[in-house]
Amino acid sequence: MNAIVISIGDEILSGDILNTNSQFISKSLKEQNIEVSKIYTIRDNIEDIINSTKESLAHSDIIIVTGGLGPTEDDKTREGVAEALNYNLVLDDSLLKEIKDKFTKNNYIMSDNNIKQAYRIENSIVLKNTKGTAPGMLVNYHNKKIFLLPGPPRELQPMFNKYVLDSLRNKSDQKIFTRTIHTIGIGESHLEEKIKPFFNNNIQIGMYANNGIVDIKVSSKASCLSQAKNNVNAFLNSIDIDKYIWGFDEETLESIVLELLKKNNLTIGFAESLTGGLISSNFTRLSGVSEVFPLSLITYSNASKINLLGVKKETLKEYGAVSKETAIEMAEGLVKKYEVDIALSVTGIAGPTGATKNKPVGLVFIGIANKKISISKKIILNGDRNNIQNRTSLNAFSTLRNFLLKNY
Repeated sequence: MNAIVISIGDEILSGDILNTNSQFISKSLKEQNIEVSKIYTIRDNIEDIINSTKESLAHSDIIIVTGGLGPTEDDKTREGVAEALNYNLVLDDSLLKEIKDKFTKNNYIMSDNNIKQAYRIENSIVLKNTKGTAPGMLVNYHNKKIFLLPGPPRELQPMFNKYVLDSLRNKSDQKIFTRTIHTIGIGESHLEEKIKPFFNNNIQIGMYANNGIVDIKVSSKASCLSQAKNNVNAFLNSIDIDKYIWGFDEETLESIVLELLKKNNLTIGFAESLTGGLISSNFTRLSGVSEVFPLSLITYSNASKINLLGVKKETLKEYGAVSKETAIEMAEGLVKKYEVDIALSVTGIAGPTGATKNKPVGLVFIGIANKKISISKKIILNGDRNNIQNRTSLNAFSTLRNFLLKNY
């Protein structure tokens, strides 16, 4: 079974926004053993919508249309899909009342153009939108399913999970089991070389690399779920890549570090130079961080490293700000001066300027200290400034995870 996605929006084609909806939809459908065979990205133009819908109907039984369901003149999705199907648009009084109630509840005055959102394609089922005013639709057309969903991801994703997946969920006798392995410290091609000898017909493998992390997605289909699980687990037990694995499925490096800190009743502080607060920001996205994370310092200049962390002037003069010695003194100073159990520091050259003959762009030192132990790690990263900063954050949490597992 396959599906076709039609993404509608001038702002997507112009590059003003990233089309994350197609990625989300494709990934979600693949888990249901439904492949996306084509993705159309088209303008807010009624002729383009009509032509794309007709062409999709000729090649797939499932069409998912995103965007263009708003109240303005350039939102043409309802009209285009209806014309492609030779269906009429009808005003749904109950839907109009729901939209009016939403505006009243939020103390907004409803404009006349919002009435447009109460029109639905005849023979369609309304899909309620709890995050916005644009309802979705499901049209059953000659044994084909056409879903119309709003464009904003915060509206689309819960509607997709609730309505689309429920309608398309694999109801065959075959069951699917999937695990995702998260790795770091090894490239995608080298990782594939290590695991490829263990590929077999019982599993399907997908590999995805991003910012130095490589994920391996292992899936299996079988007549019963237990057999599918056994197929996946047999593959996982056969491969020897434990030193690169840091987590599974929905785990993140930050969430693993948080749980280890909680488990051992430890507090942590960060001293950031080249990342400028990125590590702290990534950590505080997690709920419950306040239990273990009292403070962080951005010590970008040499003066701040000296005054706030107690880094020695002699250290900076002899070894420089980007050195293992400075990284260690940054971490040790944070532990001593601010009464945290563990401190992590980063210093490096994010580029594109600042490099020297002996210190290239991408050179990074990570320091970790507690009241008894101090360590440093040197890494050299490729990429632009943002990429180096993001990969530094990931490597920092990976190094911290290893430190916690080894010492606590």
